[in-house]
Amino acid sequence: MYASTDRGQRWRDSTLPGCSLVFGLSFTTPEIGFALASSSGGPNRGTLNVTGDGAQHWQRVGSTPFVGPIDFVTREDGWGVAAPGVTTKPLDRMGALYRTTDGGRSWQRVSICSGASRDAAATICGTPRFFGTRDGVVPVGRVDRATGTCSFLVDSTTDGGLRWSSHALPADPNLCAYFSTNNPYSATNGTQRLTVPFSAPSATNWVAFIGPALYSTTDGGRRWSHLTPKPTFAAPELAGNGVAINDSGPLDFASPTDGWLIARWSGASPVFDYTANGGKSWKPLAKQ
Repeated sequence: MYASTDRGQRWRDSTLPGCSLVFGLSFTTPEIGFALASSSGGPNRGTLNVTGDGAQHWQRVGSTPFVGPIDFVTREDGWGVAAPGVTTKPLDRMGALYRTTDGGRSWQRVSICSGASRDAAATICGTPRFFGTRDGVVPVGRVDRATGTCSFLVDSTTDGGLRWSSHALPADPNLCAYFSTNNPYSATNGTQRLTVPFSAPSATNWVAFIGPALYSTTDGGRRWSHLTPKPTFAAPELAGNGVAINDSGPLDFASPTDGWLIARWSGASPVFDYTANGGKSWKPLAKQ
């Protein structure tokens, strides 16, 4: 991985012990950060490393019961998700949410994301985003086992994850296009993914793209508005390169008005568009 301390003017490389592949990265300060990497213990286990000097040196914390993205709120309090594209078996771990309160030495599974095989619906959590120690949001995708109906929700907490409330996005006929077409209940399938581009610039401002509509809320999901951006992006165009809800994603808003998206790919390189009016219109990001 690479780190910069001068807003990207210069970069220095940093290598984790064992040259592991990084699946999750989270910094609580410019110096203190965590990296979750692949482990030789199998696809369901990872290795958590910590740095206290801005990624110059890394130290192993311990193993994790999942592989996927992480979000640490403090040096001790962190969250993680078993990425469906990485985890293979058992199926009920796909998209499961985990929490640590001891700096990653131990992890407990959080019940709001039940996985693909236990409930009547496959429930896949995305990466949690916390704003301070109490306010946080988690994007959630669900597929009804009997009907195949898809839904997208945002679970929010105001007490550090002790209690969660669920907020459903308005029904959209294109939502299922953002789910893998593979059967998530097959004994051999382990790659069920939800690829809805989602961003939470604050605890109550959320944005989700279900092409060609862009949905947003400024009051924590009580009311949703939607618009059709210009240019138009068809479903599931922005997620067509396998960028999953568990990854950094193709959509990122820094405020209710300013955002970026990966509009397309040029070979192996992403091509970014930006908006300054809440997603009404998008323009190509000028090359530096």
